[in-house]
Formats: sequence, structure tokens, C-alpha cells
Amino acid sequence: AIRLMNCYDHSMLICSGHKVSGSQSMAQVYQAAALSLMVAPEKIVTLDTPANTSEEAEALMSQFGKDVQLIVVTSA
Repeated sequence: AIRLMNCYDHSMLICSGHKVSGSQSMAQVYQAAALSLMVAPEKIVTLDTPANTSEEAEALMSQFGKDVQLIVVTSA
């Protein structure tokens, strides 16, 4: 995801995932990893509540609208 993000000038990295266990959501864990790989904090958006792909799609549409171009990288 970070390699793809670096190919596009105005791109953002969207980290999503709810809290499974512990004190941090998966989105926060992914954000910390991205920061450790030198992704600028202002280029990272976190979505802490989606628990599945359908909820992620809804959250993305809610935050960015329907007319935005996305590249989705997932482990699903």
C-alpha cells in the first residue's frame, strides 16, 4: 500500500479496522507501522470502526464520497 501511495502525488493512506483485542484498533496498529516506515502523519487517515469489508466500503463512501478513486489493498 505504501509503495502504491508513493506513486501518486496527492494520495492518502487509509488504515482501517476495529479493535479486536487490546487497547488499539487495527487501524491504529497499521497507522503506527506506516509512521515507522516514514509515511507523513498528514497523509494517513484512520477508520477505527469497520469490522468487515462491507463496513469499510460504507465508511469510505461516508468519508470521501462516491466519486473518489481508490486502490484497495487488503488481506481479506
